[in-house]
Amino acid sequence: MSGGSLDYVYVRVDDAAQSIMQQSKNPLHVAFAKHLIKVAKALHDLELVLSGDCSEPSEVAAIRAVISPVEELDSAREEAEAAVKNLEQVIKNSLQV
Repeated sequence: MSGGSLDYVYVRVDDAAQSIMQQSKNPLHVAFAKHLIKVAKALHDLELVLSGDCSEPSEVAAIRAVISPVEELDSAREEAEAAVKNLEQVIKNSLQV
């Protein structure tokens, strides 16, 4: 088995999803389990990339099956805002010298 960089967490997530599917007939539970199966696939593919066993972008499709473009955009925006704050602080500190 390859991977390991995420301690094979995808196996535990998939196991949880399978248990939910076996134990519950509640449509909300089943839908959640199906979502977890997609998350497990994304975790698996990402673990292979992070472990160096696969090259990017082999994980992209699996991750995009789980998150929306809006979530990706929000994440990029938050990182950009943090970078701007950091830059502003560096500029402020350099002007005080």
